[in-house]
Amino acid sequence: RLRPHLVMSPYHDVRMPKGVPSVIGVHDLCMDELAGVYPARIRGYHLGMLRGNLRRASHVITVSQTSRQKLAERYGLSLEQISVVYNAASSHFSVSVHADDIASFRFRHALQGRFLLYTGGSEYRKNVDRLVQAFSVLAASHTDLTLLTTGNPDMRWNAALANISDANKVRIKFAGKLSDQDLRLAYAAADAVVYPSLCEGFGRVCLEAMESGVPLACSDLAVMREVAGDYPCYFNPYDVQSIAYGIATALKKLRCEPLTDGRFNELLVQDSFVQVMDSAAQAYFPGQGT
Repeated sequence: RLRPHLVMSPYHDVRMPKGVPSVIGVHDLCMDELAGVYPARIRGYHLGMLRGNLRRASHVITVSQTSRQKLAERYGLSLEQISVVYNAASSHFSVSVHADDIASFRFRHALQGRFLLYTGGSEYRKNVDRLVQAFSVLAASHTDLTLLTTGNPDMRWNAALANISDANKVRIKFAGKLSDQDLRLAYAAADAVVYPSLCEGFGRVCLEAMESGVPLACSDLAVMREVAGDYPCYFNPYDVQSIAYGIATALKKLRCEPLTDGRFNELLVQDSFVQVMDSAAQAYFPGQGT
């Protein structure tokens, strides 16, 4: 005899079956919040899937209290239907790095002066166009500053770079896809980290910067404050001058000891997820477990 099953989907845009107890993960509501940022076709598909799946879901997991509150307010869910399982700090950020390795990283990426690190990608909400403009504003007064971004140039990066001078373009470098070890070195070597996203469900870059002890300038979003508290220099992500000022302020700060927050401990997060799934399973299949 087959045991009853609880279906789990980590993403809200995988259509859930009818009549089957299910748990879905909703990382963020950026498609809902940023009506003018995402193409209508993409936004319509994702929101349609989200609404349908929320009606079918037995329980919802999200990654922050901010997202939990938004889900309840926007979609009429009770808070009891939604559990928070935070993102965890990656274990490789707890590994110490040596000065020689940092020097090697800087040499490989031709980083001769100070550099600003961006690791957030170029998806629609990531705001790379304003980041590039803000860097151009800073470039005149910070003549030794380079912007290093992970990944490679794509359509959105190229569109952003088309609006700045050639002299500033060469000061924006692309590191390609970094290994976990090199990503750790990038944070260890950076003079500051910038995160200008328009919307997030959690804000992993904040956590990575804190784990590395590197100064951080980021968007003034409720979820960023939930994750990072008073650690960053906050700015208005819709205002280029505000972004530039936030970055300049972060660059004046010194590195500090890595800040570890127990809420994001990997083992604690794993246990939290298991507990949520066990509770959901017990509600439908008493005595069965997950």
